[in-house]
Amino acid sequence: ASNLPALELQFADYALWQKELLASGALDASRAYWRRRLRRALPSQVAPDRARTEQPTGRSEIRSQLLPGAFSQAAEAFAREHGVTLYGVAASALAAMLRRVSGERQIVIGSQVANREDPLAEALVGPIVNSITLCFDVDDTLVKSDFVKQSTQAIQTALEHQSLPAEAACAGRPPHSINLVVQHAYSDLSASQGDAQPFELIAVPSLAIGALWDLNFFMIRRAEGWRISCEANTHLYDAATADMLLSHWRCSMEALVRDPSERLADCKALRQIPMHAPQAPCSQATWLPVRPISSRRKSTTCSRDGTTRLTDRPFNTKVILTSVCADWGVARDSLMIGAHRTVRYSSARAASTE
Repeated sequence: ASNLPALELQFADYALWQKELLASGALDASRAYWRRRLRRALPSQVAPDRARTEQPTGRSEIRSQLLPGAFSQAAEAFAREHGVTLYGVAASALAAMLRRVSGERQIVIGSQVANREDPLAEALVGPIVNSITLCFDVDDTLVKSDFVKQSTQAIQTALEHQSLPAEAACAGRPPHSINLVVQHAYSDLSASQGDAQPFELIAVPSLAIGALWDLNFFMIRRAEGWRISCEANTHLYDAATADMLLSHWRCSMEALVRDPSERLADCKALRQIPMHAPQAPCSQATWLPVRPISSRRKSTTCSRDGTTRLTDRPFNTKVILTSVCADWGVARDSLMIGAHRTVRYSSARAASTE
């Protein structure tokens, strides 16, 4: 290791460069894109088996299925024929499945990018992975091939704005509940370079490190074929639910590939996935900052699940919540305000109980 040349770019250099990039205004177009795209986008959710509590365990369990070799080849052929990536096929299938199990037409999930487009960053040592938000509008009247192309275009547009850090793109927004990763595992390769001794990459089992999301779907290409997995937060979901969601995801992928000219609404395989009614706007506490107008009072934040939290923000009880509700796509009477006491805002007028 002592003979290795020094890296041209250290992690501290990258952090400083990113800070300067954010301050320069070069990412203002991306900031505006995400503000516009996420204006009414709420994270998609699957109804949990158990209610969320204030002290989750953070434990998770991974459930997996190996896709048949014939289907893996068919999916790759479909992607080549229609000019899309296999990631686009997998993401489209997940969106179509979540459309059924959540009842929502707009599906909003998270994903990750390597964030190493610059050649200097390829050898950088340190965590620079960034998260992006993917928004899919599932139109049941579209034929499957057009739906996959539309979803792939949504992915490509999001990737054009991937340089803006997730904390800036999603500032003040609820975190993703569902995540997707598709990658190729090169564990089946052997190689040698120059005078170095040949080496072999050996596969090791995937281990759950804890629940970063309620549900994390991932698809990995191994020597034996594509393996799909679901890492579920065991505080919320049973293993049987994760297995069911995996089966639905697989069913959705098979349906998209099998008859590309069929409309989503006419697909019998998709209709076999039970359709659920949309849930309440958000089952977990989501805090909405309210902009103060004039006086400093007992500060507050809003929650869409009926709970409240006090902070040290200035607050005026006569603040108009119309713009807040429009930004978040929620009904005004579903918001609760915490000040000295709970203040409920109805659609008619705000009545303070201070």
